[in-house]
Amino acid sequence: MSLDPELRDAIDGLLRENRVVLFMKGNRAQPQCGFSAKTVEALDMILPDYQVVDVLQNAEIRDGIKAYGNWPTIPQLYVAGELVGGCDIVKEMFDSGELGTVLGVSPPAADKPPAIRISPAAMDIMQNALEKNPGKAICLRINGSWKHGMSLEAPRPGSLSVNVGPITIDVDAWTATRADGLSIDVMESVQGRGFRFDNPNAPGS
Repeated sequence: MSLDPELRDAIDGLLRENRVVLFMKGNRAQPQCGFSAKTVEALDMILPDYQVVDVLQNAEIRDGIKAYGNWPTIPQLYVAGELVGGCDIVKEMFDSGELGTVLGVSPPAADKPPAIRISPAAMDIMQNALEKNPGKAICLRINGSWKHGMSLEAPRPGSLSVNVGPITIDVDAWTATRADGLSIDVMESVQGRGFRFDNPNAPGS
């Protein structure tokens, strides 16, 4: 596919004005495909802010960006005007620690697990979840905007294991540097029961 010169100029300008640009389906808050969601998850772990282009809002951009970088799929990550790659490449670079370097953020030196406290009520919920999902691990993530989240998934390469009583929590290096002193408890809300995270490291704590 040939690229319209005006569209090429528009993309050139966008990449000049923004060091990190992610062309994706949807936005950071609501990705519209799993590949975009996984790419956003990796970037959010490192950067609190970056430019996003929702290709679903512009058919010309959606087709044009594929021709621009000679890359057939969405999402696409550009850093300093250069195409880094799509979802799989971004995830691999995150797991290896290379993504932080490419983004201009020094990878953390997380050589020891953080100290985390889990209340008895929260521990009961975690134990029940692990019993129902053999082979899975409780994965804690604290991203660059200090948003906390936990999920059940296979342990990721390069992660640290944090042992809290009978519970083992899997954390990546970025989370490890943000989680020391974290307390996890249970809270009640109109949506039901959920986890509450009290983190003394978070801004404004």
